[in-house]
Amino acid sequence: MERVPAQLDLDLLRTFVAIVDHGSFSAAAAEVGRTQSAVSMQMRRLERILERRLFVRDGRNMVLTIDGERLLDHARRLLRVHAEALAAFEETELEGELRIGAPDDFVCSFLPGTLAAFVECHPKVHIELLCEPSSRLRPLMAAGGLDLALLAEDAAPPGGRLLYREPMVWVTSARHDAHRRDPLPLACFEAACPFRRIATERLAGIGRSYRVTLTSMSITGIYAAIDTGLAVAALHRSNVRPDHRVLGEEDGFPPLPEAGVVLLRRREEPNPLLDSLERHIVETGRRFAPPAAVTTVRAPETAGC
Repeated sequence: MERVPAQLDLDLLRTFVAIVDHGSFSAAAAEVGRTQSAVSMQMRRLERILERRLFVRDGRNMVLTIDGERLLDHARRLLRVHAEALAAFEETELEGELRIGAPDDFVCSFLPGTLAAFVECHPKVHIELLCEPSSRLRPLMAAGGLDLALLAEDAAPPGGRLLYREPMVWVTSARHDAHRRDPLPLACFEAACPFRRIATERLAGIGRSYRVTLTSMSITGIYAAIDTGLAVAALHRSNVRPDHRVLGEEDGFPPLPEAGVVLLRRREEPNPLLDSLERHIVETGRRFAPPAAVTTVRAPETAGC
């Protein structure tokens, strides 16, 4: 029986190129709109298809092998030709401007790769991205100030479209012991944020004393608090970085629920450009929903992260 020729999946090549361009598995995960563990699985699958190692460890970094360098040029050309083919068969070349709103923790994980892939296919499109908490984006959508918005499910009005849900997790620095302090120092988003309410309710439910040490409108501030050992935070699992530690019941932390992301769009009039972006985001959301279990995120040991 003849051997079936191997097939190269463009999603795998897109992730491979993102790892090379961004220098790490974690940064590539944000670029392609997947979790870090999913990116690792993709690279293991690509290596199995090619029967070659593509990355090796050099200290804390992953570097390309000779075979990885050979693949890189082919991967870039295939992705470019694919984008050109899609653009050639658009009934009308899309152009114009769209105004999108999203909390910056969604921007750090889900949106970058999603928007990059869309603009790659529609190079004449300009996107204005507004990073604000869900509580501020909701009235902006209602007033017609945005074409499309991503909101936390608990903060979204009726009529939105659920994109995906993923687990919330307790996060601390792998190099500090903020999670052992009493009262527990917390870094939280604004008072109206559902994550803040859920985190404090769960801690109160087990009788764990806590103190909100830092409040930030931006995930940059939350990351700073975690990374310096100032506080612990409750985040989407896709926002966990390689130098973070995920805390579980064995550490004395209560389980957290899944948290959803909802898509809202303006619908006053037909808009092919907005329709196209909405379809693209919905399809990406289907692929983004992460697998179920996680404990601690560490640096990769093989061709994964």
